[in-house]
Amino acid sequence: MKQLMLLCLSFLLTAAMAGCGKQAGQQNVLPATKQAAAQGIGETRPANGKVLVAYFSMDEGVPKGADAYTHATPETGNTHTAAAVIREKTGGDLFAIKTVKTYPENHKECSAIAGEEMRADARPELSGKVENMADYDTLYVGYPIWWGQEPMAVRTFLTSYDLKGKKIIPFCTTLGAPGQQSEANIRNLCPDAQVGKVLTLMTGRNFNGEVAQWLEAQ
Repeated sequence: MKQLMLLCLSFLLTAAMAGCGKQAGQQNVLPATKQAAAQGIGETRPANGKVLVAYFSMDEGVPKGADAYTHATPETGNTHTAAAVIREKTGGDLFAIKTVKTYPENHKECSAIAGEEMRADARPELSGKVENMADYDTLYVGYPIWWGQEPMAVRTFLTSYDLKGKKIIPFCTTLGAPGQQSEANIRNLCPDAQVGKVLTLMTGRNFNGEVAQWLEAQ
């Protein structure tokens, strides 16, 4: 009888110690968000899939006969047209990157200003901004090729926001100058973003087929 009582007491003591051990362990385990905060790690922004198609275009200011290397593409609306096609196929929002100052329509004057901005690595002031940039996960950024790379207004746009963790996919319009240098520049400007391979579109073509194929490869 005495042995039976000792056995019961031993069982109850073991169960009580196990319960205490479990509670102690539970107190040391924090929920993921609290644990991250305790470790100084910010919460990961949930992916919502929103797309922004931002573009810089000289729709109204590019004269006929401008060459592709030193100026924007001569056909009016090329970058804007490409941006509209991408917006239609992705369902994203469209945003026009516009500068406060107006570039002259005269080719030589505009080209000279663009060259000065390139050499100075200038940041032309923009006339508008995206108020809800944090809502977008993917940015398609379009521009004409000026002096072999992206216009300085595009650099202003890219450096005006916190783009960490976002996917930036560049596209450009040109008469022949390649877009690889602009892609490299964007990678340098946005080191914490995921920069995709640039799409180079030749002016005077129908963009729909090229853009559709490119989007499928993203």
